Amino acid sequence: MEYEYFINLVPIKSGGGLQNAINFIIGFNEIEKNKNKYIFLVSHDYLEHLCKIYNLNYKRISNRLFFETLYFLNKKNKKIFTLFGGKPLFSYGNKNIVGFAYSNLLYPEIDFWGYLPRSKRIIKKLKDIYRFLMIINANEIIFETDLLFEKAKKNRWFKNKRLYVVKMAANALVKEVRSKKNPYCEKLANSNEKFKILYLASSHPNKRQLKLVEIAKELKKMNNKKILFITTMQKNKYYKDFINKIKKECVEEYFFNFGIIPNKDVPYIISCSDALINIAVLESFSNNFVEAWQMKKPLFVTNADWAVHNCKDAAIYLDVENIMETTKKLMNSINNTVFLEKIVANGEKRLKTFSNYKEKVFNYLNIIKGNL
Repeated sequence: MEYEYFINLVPIKSGGGLQNAINFIIGFNEIEKNKNKYIFLVSHDYLEHLCKIYNLNYKRISNRLFFETLYFLNKKNKKIFTLFGGKPLFSYGNKNIVGFAYSNLLYPEIDFWGYLPRSKRIIKKLKDIYRFLMIINANEIIFETDLLFEKAKKNRWFKNKRLYVVKMAANALVKEVRSKKNPYCEKLANSNEKFKILYLASSHPNKRQLKLVEIAKELKKMNNKKILFITTMQKNKYYKDFINKIKKECVEEYFFNFGIIPNKDVPYIISCSDALINIAVLESFSNNFVEAWQMKKPLFVTNADWAVHNCKDAAIYLDVENIMETTKKLMNSINNTVFLEKIVANGEKRLKTFSNYKEKVFNYLNIIKGNL
């Protein structure tokens, strides 16, 4: 069968990108009438599963090198939409539309890979150069936020490109939890008296979970055992450093790690928390924001332009380079119920300024079809 549109989800592996891909497939299935014109290219098991249950045309891509170099060689005059990432390497003669997912490429002042040894840092920077080339060689580029859009407009490499903004949307998977049985809450049953702060993120230096250990150390000095940090970190070198630091500072009672959780379980783990936190060095946008607002939870975030631009007055801002001040701000906030209720109310208002997942997919499809 001849397809007109190729939806490239091959680069997507986990995290926020995976959630956005899931939302795209769900929204596409609900609103697109001419599905036979499209084929989804996937490498993730769950995305393949969704394509199967919705009876969508798809192809499983197992060899990334083959995909980047050979898959599109005999295809011309097609439209290729890459949700997150650069265009496929050899896809000439086709129209490429890409979603910009690498915010560090527009923040040269931030040494994003500075935590790595020199040899690994060079490799990461070479990969970034390749990613940047694959992005600027696309025909059209879509950004998640106005802030990144404005930064790109001022960058000479984007001057002759068609640029769009399709803002983040409420997560289709995050809905009110009605079931009384919640395995996450059951595991936290012994911590019901504590204020539970959830950091829904993978193990990575950019996420700065090690800063939570420093905060816990300050709380211990104050003899304050009121806070429990809940994490969803997978086992890797950074997680090992995280655990070792917790043990070194003897602050085990301040942490509970669930490990990686399925995307469908996101509302369940959020419902067991009292607040969400994101203290990353840099993000373009974070699903944590809309998830907190959807689930009516207070939100603590990094005090940085990307976070302030996205959250406005719907978050509490933390400078985690100043651990003592951050700890005091956390304590003052959780002890002020009226203040937290105001943040939650602001979050509900802020959420209304974003589209829902179907509207977001509608905007994507309009760009893909050339309607904008």
